Amino acid sequence: MYAIRAKIDWLLDALIIVTLTITIVSVVAQVIFRYVLHNPLVGSEELAKLSFVWMIFLGAAVVTRDGLHIQVDFFFLKLPPAAQAMVVWAMRLITLVLFGVVVYFGFQVMAAQSGMKSVGLNVPLAYYSFAVPVGALLLIYYTLLEFRKRAAPPSATADER
Repeated sequence: MYAIRAKIDWLLDALIIVTLTITIVSVVAQVIFRYVLHNPLVGSEELAKLSFVWMIFLGAAVVTRDGLHIQVDFFFLKLPPAAQAMVVWAMRLITLVLFGVVVYFGFQVMAAQSGMKSVGLNVPLAYYSFAVPVGALLLIYYTLLEFRKRAAPPSATADER
């Protein structure tokens, strides 16, 4: 289980690096071609948008994986440990339900966009929308892993979790 997770983590990190690189290179190229060479590139803005959308949804999964979402925990920390555990459990359950809904409607949007193509890149608009259910599925995956980690006995090794 740990080997599969490590591969998914590595792939996710690599995809974020690739999408960030594509975003930066396409924006810089567009600026140079538009304002220096006075010959704007066709589709570079759409390429930047497409890679940015994917970077955002994949990045949300990474932030969830690493537990780095912004939290206001003033009141949470004042709760007794048992209540804190219940709040965390409820929060994860709500996360699963919410992102299950996001996956469902993400696929609905993709279906509604079938046959439509972007103007600049001439790629299916569903390429943009597909980032939503993929990101939500990754969020569900990492949330389920947190449930499993908390349910594992304290003596379990990292490979067993």
